[in-house]
Amino acid sequence: MTPRLVIDRVWRGLRRYRGSRGVGQEWEELAARHLEGEGYRILARNYGTKAGEIDIVAREGGILCFVEVKGRRSLAYGAGAEAVDAEKQRRIWNTAQIYLQR
Repeated sequence: MTPRLVIDRVWRGLRRYRGSRGVGQEWEELAARHLEGEGYRILARNYGTKAGEIDIVAREGGILCFVEVKGRRSLAYGAGAEAVDAEKQRRIWNTAQIYLQR
C-alpha cells in the first residue's frame, strides 16, 4: 500500500470517528514516525506554554527542530505551509525560546 493510500484511509476513518482534533493527532503521529525513520529523536510532543504550542520538538545530530504539523487531504485549501502565517510563526518562535530557556 502506498503512503498516499495509507493517508487517505487514515483521513477517512479518523475524520468520521474522532473529529478534527483526532485527525490532527493522527497527522502528528505520522509526522513523528516519519521523523524517527529519518533519524530524528523526538524530545517532546504538544509542548505548550502561554506563548503557544509546538507539535513536535525533535533533534537530529546537533540540530534542534521545532515542528508544526499541518495535514491536508488535498490542496483545495492550500498547502499546509500556507496555514503557518506570520502570527503562527511568531508564537512558535516565542514558545521555542521558552523551551530553550527551560
